Amino acid sequence: MLDDDGKGIGASTFVVAGYLSAAESEFEDDAGHPAELWRVQYTDGPLKGDKADLEQHEIEESRPAGGRKRKRKRGRSA
Repeated sequence: MLDDDGKGIGASTFVVAGYLSAAESEFEDDAGHPAELWRVQYTDGPLKGDKADLEQHEIEESRPAGGRKRKRKRGRSA
């Protein structure tokens, strides 16, 4: 997290609490195209307890350097 001068002031962790497809969200990106949104809830740090609606690129950009994508869990057949 950066302040208005671009200085690092802390970090917050979040979990994805919801998702809206581009058709459902009624949100447009900077280019005016329909965009999907993820609802996140911050679990620690300066934003603990806050919620936000983020675009995919915002989630990807928030990953720490060297961070990795989480794999989706898939059900196993018996």
